Amino acid sequence: YIKTKLIKQMKRLILKPDMTLYQKGDNPEAMYILYKGKLTITNNNTHIITIHNNEHDDNECNNEINEGKVFGDTDIINNTTRQHDIINQSKTDCIIIVIPQALLLSITETIRKQNKVKVETFFYTHYPFISSYDSIKRNIINNSITIMNFNENDIIPYEGNCIYIINKGAISIIHNNEITKNLRIGN
Repeated sequence: YIKTKLIKQMKRLILKPDMTLYQKGDNPEAMYILYKGKLTITNNNTHIITIHNNEHDDNECNNEINEGKVFGDTDIINNTTRQHDIINQSKTDCIIIVIPQALLLSITETIRKQNKVKVETFFYTHYPFISSYDSIKRNIINNSITIMNFNENDIIPYEGNCIYIINKGAISIIHNNEITKNLRIGN
């Protein structure tokens, strides 16, 4: 469903050389994926970083982002105006995939709901006593569940008022630089 919706509503944009995609202060109307070409992010015409396909040029920027880079989504998610200018300063056309703001927000909400159902199902399967709670308590629990994904070697800070349930993988608890416990799925 999400894939079909995305394909139907996203658009392809060709940005000619020396054209601006958006400017600092603009309201975010879409997020973008750089399909081909090179874009420059500036702030008041000061070069910050270059987004491009797969060429590395240390003289031009400190950081490079390869083809397929998603950008412009942060301003939508944070509900802020654009923080930088995006300009095609290259000599060739850029091809950009445009995903409208409404579509991004709709997809984000759909994924959130799907993940919430998966987590709730997992939670009720592994902790069946929760099913006996009245609907008010179950709703409080359901609305409190947040899915968090961590990569290998990520540090997960101890939060005294949180419960972490491992749905996939394993973690090691380290105290004073020593592993004190290993936890797996369901712990």
